[in-house]
Amino acid sequence: MSTQNLESYDTTDERLQAIQRLDLPMAAIERFLKSRNKRVPDKDENFEMKVVEKISEGTFIDLINQYKYAGRQTINYFIITGISDYNFDEIKENVANRFPEQDDISNPPVTKEPFLAASDVINSRLYLPISYYVYAGSEHPVTGTKQGIPITKRTVVVIHEDRDLVEIRGSDVDMVENIRDEFCKSLGKYKTSVKDRPSFGARFQEKFNNLVDTYFNLKVRVDDQEDSSLDTISFTSKEDEQGNRQDAREDERVEKELSERGGEITMGYVEVEDGFRFRMNRENSKISFMKSEKEENLNSVTDIVHNVLRKTGRYTQGQISGVSDVPQ
Repeated sequence: MSTQNLESYDTTDERLQAIQRLDLPMAAIERFLKSRNKRVPDKDENFEMKVVEKISEGTFIDLINQYKYAGRQTINYFIITGISDYNFDEIKENVANRFPEQDDISNPPVTKEPFLAASDVINSRLYLPISYYVYAGSEHPVTGTKQGIPITKRTVVVIHEDRDLVEIRGSDVDMVENIRDEFCKSLGKYKTSVKDRPSFGARFQEKFNNLVDTYFNLKVRVDDQEDSSLDTISFTSKEDEQGNRQDAREDERVEKELSERGGEITMGYVEVEDGFRFRMNRENSKISFMKSEKEENLNSVTDIVHNVLRKTGRYTQGQISGVSDVPQ
């Protein structure tokens, strides 16, 4: 359960407001209810109201926790050596001292300065939602001043108990790396490289591919040949007679590139055995979910990444170089 749940779900209106803040598509709520063996109401304009009226308090809190920090997310993976030596209270205190609070940000905001929005511990994971403002508008063509309405964007730092593998969920690469830097500094760590992430190399690919049920499309980096002008080739699978997408890896041309010519998969849209799908970007060590997925599905993929990194010995390579204690 959460250690910082300031919301009340006592009334139907409070429940309805909470579920509307998640901005979930009906299909995501339907998938959640089916995964919990709950009846799915008719999908119409009153769908959300029917859901909050029918499900129990425990199921409702489960729904909120499953999508509070999940949904359509891009997970960026980093290894911060030694973070598993800290307890969650120490991390929260250090991060709170490093990042400003929302009230400390100028109004209207003039920069994308990140601020700590909250902290949550759910099922042995620490969630640190760190927000920032962007403008839904444009700049004045003469003065360059911001026009429009500032809206809040969010990244989420996820710390897993007893692991040095850290998630930062967000699609803005510059903001993700800025938050990573500030997060490291909050713990008395300093990094000199700006691009180091865990290595999803050839050994990782081999182990990971064994856990993937289907590749719907993939990009293969071809072996460097002097007489070739190609760097990568993209493949997309066909549907079979029943309308199911086939595994692109089973195509003879893909097999030839991977086995005979020494190519490697750099990106892929995959499905695992549990039936959910995501895009894997090996070069940048990140995963993107194209649909609103439950927290437990995001955690399942991170568990796969963690286990493959551990089995292939990649935790000691690709970590943030230059991370060390800051001299006093």
